[in-house]
Amino acid sequence: MARERRPEFQSEYDLTAAAEYDGLDLTPRLFRLPAAELPKDLAGMHAFLMDRLPDTLCKLDPQATGRPEGIVLRSTARTTIAKARFQDYERTARLAAKTDKK
Repeated sequence: MARERRPEFQSEYDLTAAAEYDGLDLTPRLFRLPAAELPKDLAGMHAFLMDRLPDTLCKLDPQATGRPEGIVLRSTARTTIAKARFQDYERTARLAAKTDKK
């Protein structure tokens, strides 16, 4: 039976050092926040996304809407990585609203 291979990620410290060594820029870090301060419910996370990233920071096309896709959340050790996407929270909220009406 084959073992599932997971990609190995460098810690934030090691990643920063490697980027500096190679003369590369890292993606922008929007903020640092203890995981315990992240919202625990769908509405709270959607509000968090709207507050932290209301518009894109890297609009590549002048005709683009400027709406960001979401925020990548990482632990400092980069052992936990997740993407909080606007679309996912909005879709889930719509489905929950439909369920509540039934």
